[in-house]
Amino acid sequence: MSASPVASICRDDDDPCNCGCNDCHGCNEAAADHNQALIERAQGKHNTIPAAENPDKKDPFQENCKGKTAVPARTDFTPAFYFHWGDHAKDQIEAHDTEVFYLTVCNRFEDLRYEGLRITSVTLLPEVEDLDRIHIVPDRLISLDCLEPCACQTREFALLTRDNDTAGAYTLQVDYCYDGLALVGSGGGGTATFPMEIIED
Repeated sequence: MSASPVASICRDDDDPCNCGCNDCHGCNEAAADHNQALIERAQGKHNTIPAAENPDKKDPFQENCKGKTAVPARTDFTPAFYFHWGDHAKDQIEAHDTEVFYLTVCNRFEDLRYEGLRITSVTLLPEVEDLDRIHIVPDRLISLDCLEPCACQTREFALLTRDNDTAGAYTLQVDYCYDGLALVGSGGGGTATFPMEIIED
């Protein structure tokens, strides 16, 4: 079975986008350490596949954000998603398997922060309704909270497959939403000019 990720943004009228209260710091004081541990696990996977919507296909954990600003003249604020799986070069996803995989989302901009970022669902398409045959854990409502400029966050999942009839080609679809975007930076300056004329009196 092959799986390729697709990231899509949900609309304002979708219920899962009602992400509710957003606190960028949250109650988890060790969030940075926990995220780093997940990133290290994801780096141990053999395959890293960028989402089809990612404008660039670089390694998510390399410095690839410097100098990239969202404003001015940018209308695509899509974060970059990556799918990590495979314990070795010849690893496959079998019809009877438990595959641990990771999803990484990266902020591609140095002047934006995503606030209230959530993965609302993770599904395989075409969808298999019977959870005893194919199941992704967790498969919805994964909180990422704030995604800071030029930063990545990783979450861990398991794909459980239990039936030979499920063999075939699938697409891993990741639906997400965020409460808002915040411009961040250290300030700036510029020049304002006005034409004027002095005439003889």
